[in-house]
Amino acid sequence: MYNEKYYDRYKKLKRDFRVKFTLSLAEILSEKPLKVLDLGCGIGTYSEEMIRKGHRVTSIDISKEALFISKKRGIRNLIQSSASDLPFKSNLFDVILFIDVIEHIKEPEKALVEIHRILRRKGLLILATQYPSILGKYIYMRDPTHQKIFTVKEITVLLSSTNFRDIYVSVGSFLPRLYPFNLVLRYVFKTITTIRARK
Repeated sequence: MYNEKYYDRYKKLKRDFRVKFTLSLAEILSEKPLKVLDLGCGIGTYSEEMIRKGHRVTSIDISKEALFISKKRGIRNLIQSSASDLPFKSNLFDVILFIDVIEHIKEPEKALVEIHRILRRKGLLILATQYPSILGKYIYMRDPTHQKIFTVKEITVLLSSTNFRDIYVSVGSFLPRLYPFNLVLRYVFKTITTIRARK
């Protein structure tokens, strides 16, 4: 399922506003270099921005096609692996991005246990997934690679059960901030749940 045609849909998306918001949650906009794992890096959108800001980034995905596209963008530290069995020693990363991934995997709890293991003490997990609004469910149903769409409660319970703490939840929209009638539309078309949690 994760072939060139699948990833081609995302190449033209204007995601600058979402990338900036996500990285600000992850405290990655600071000047301090961080050791970051982009878990489920896809076509490298977040990895590219983090590298540009001077962070030490490892990008991982289960798809060879995704890694090939990322490599063409100039991303070098690439690893093919599943999220449920990560090839790293414990207590390694300052920040792990888990963006638009959890809805694709069959064993989300196992993946979160692995993420917790490889985060350093007080390290940050930034997780984003589709919000189960009417529009979110419509988008979800159109993607055959999705396993489950999670409610905010389901995500927070999963994080708590895998020993994450200081869980902060933000529910928003894919619509950019400058979109006309932004306040109304962003409320009606909630599509993204973004969560910051600490080890």
